[in-house]
Amino acid sequence: MQLQPHDPLRFALNTPLSDAAKVAIVSSLWNFAFGISDPNGDPLKLATYLRYYEEQCREFLHQCTSRRLVVCTKTHRDVVMLVHLLRLANIGAPSTKGEIVAALRTVIPLADPLASDDVLSDAVDFGARLMLMMDIRADRRGNHVINQVPIQWGDCTLRIVIHSQFNTTKELSTPVRLERIFTAASLEHIANIKIVWTDNLADHLRMSEDDTQVAVYSHAQFLKLDQYHDQKFFPVGFVEETLLTLALLLPRGDPQVSQWFKDQQKMKGLHNRVDREAASGRRLKAAERQISKFSYWHDRLVILKQAFDESQPRTLWQWWNDRRNPVQWYNFWIAVGLIVGLTVFFGIGSLIEGGIQVYKAYHPS
Repeated sequence: MQLQPHDPLRFALNTPLSDAAKVAIVSSLWNFAFGISDPNGDPLKLATYLRYYEEQCREFLHQCTSRRLVVCTKTHRDVVMLVHLLRLANIGAPSTKGEIVAALRTVIPLADPLASDDVLSDAVDFGARLMLMMDIRADRRGNHVINQVPIQWGDCTLRIVIHSQFNTTKELSTPVRLERIFTAASLEHIANIKIVWTDNLADHLRMSEDDTQVAVYSHAQFLKLDQYHDQKFFPVGFVEETLLTLALLLPRGDPQVSQWFKDQQKMKGLHNRVDREAASGRRLKAAERQISKFSYWHDRLVILKQAFDESQPRTLWQWWNDRRNPVQWYNFWIAVGLIVGLTVFFGIGSLIEGGIQVYKAYHPS
């Protein structure tokens, strides 16, 4: 296919995106007008996704050149064609990956007589990563954050891959309560569990083996794109539940969470890596915070809440923030106040007594 001279997507994958290219990518990949409002009247802000898109393009190009492979997806227009092919392959009776690779070989200009099936398979994985923000790849080194190996897409349909990652099977039956204090800020300030922001949706709420880190996927605006697209790839209710987990952990109405979230966005290396819209404008009601309301993320929430409940404050700052048990909190700080007060009282008394003794030593009469 001959590219038009003014096509904003005609440039190579390692070329920085122009504003026109950003608009064209979003509108082409999702048939959605970038820069205006979603059906609820809220403007979509996709800077975090577009940063992810550019990184994936550069990585894919580097992967091909470093392994001296044929680059079968050379321009951003090729990427759009690739994603459209993936969408077409999932209309009606979904196609397997092998069938998609065979179809890709017939597409111009993607088809290259030197491109092996493995090269085309890597290109299909690349398109899936852009479309789903899931680390789907044959290379097991991947971009996983916490305990997650890249997702292998064998010769099955893409829907099978997605549903194998996100299903409603609950292996844990431990009852837990998701109180208002169970927020991302409290995880760090009280339980010393570090929040690690991830671009991989499959990593969301996954804890490290030592219970000191948890991955959080913040791309709320990207998830909303799936909500408003006619073709759904994720299971029914999955996107809504994922947004609910963000509302649980990031209630914007909580002053402590709001300040903590702003500080996170200012941290070095996190520019355009944390979706500012991830913080919910409302607090979840008690009925919405019931663990039974969560199916896809049930087990990971249970594990995270257990780690939170079992943690003990180690510093005075953590003790100050730990309001999980108000009675214990008040008793602790009353005891601290008494100890400090008595220490100061006896310290002052000792100073006065010492001063009197010194005075008498110089004025014995």
